[in-house]
Amino acid sequence: MPVNSEIFRIYRHLFYGSPLILAKTLDEKYTYGDALITRPFMDTQNKKYSSDIFNLFKQIWNNRDIVIIEGDKTLFGVNNELLNNASTIKRIIAPALNAYDYKNEIIQGDFHKINACKF
Repeated sequence: MPVNSEIFRIYRHLFYGSPLILAKTLDEKYTYGDALITRPFMDTQNKKYSSDIFNLFKQIWNNRDIVIIEGDKTLFGVNNELLNNASTIKRIIAPALNAYDYKNEIIQGDFHKINACKF
């Protein structure tokens, strides 16, 4: 699948133009996921694959109980067609900016409440 040239330029700068920043930040023993799951059409020139990609993502949570941790302005977990096949959706609202700075509070607070209830 051909990659969108503008996205490729941004990634190339991030990964090759700033290697010291990444080296200090990332743990090479850790497997990182892709946070662009709501916009798979951005990375490809041929948009015809987008619906196939969305359908593959939907299989992940099909008939499952899911927890979404999202910024307080995103509303990702509200009336989202991408999630309409999940059994239940619980939302944890995190700060819109620099949420990683609050990861311990998020995990210790809301996540434990949800975990105790059902998951």
